[in-house]
Amino acid sequence: MTRRKGVILCLVGLALAIGVVVTLRNPSFYVQKGMTYDEVEIVLGHQLNGMRPVSLEDGNWTGLWPGPTGIIDVRFDSGNRVRESPNSVRRVMNWIGL
Repeated sequence: MTRRKGVILCLVGLALAIGVVVTLRNPSFYVQKGMTYDEVEIVLGHQLNGMRPVSLEDGNWTGLWPGPTGIIDVRFDSGNRVRESPNSVRRVMNWIGL
């Protein structure tokens, strides 16, 4: 293996390692589809405002939590269960079956 290929391989490995660490440090990664409101509150802490804006059509609502890079919005169904994970990496992992 040439020196250039070795350097490129090391840089790619370093970038992947940094990406994994950043993803796992984000608390929204641990919110999964089907979790209850109480389980989400254990993972993310208390909501920003204690209000629950509810959709009149189907009873769905969105909870807002402070996150490390902004606001984390979690969508719940009428049974107070998470409709889909707020983290895009978690959604891709679910899509491919991991």
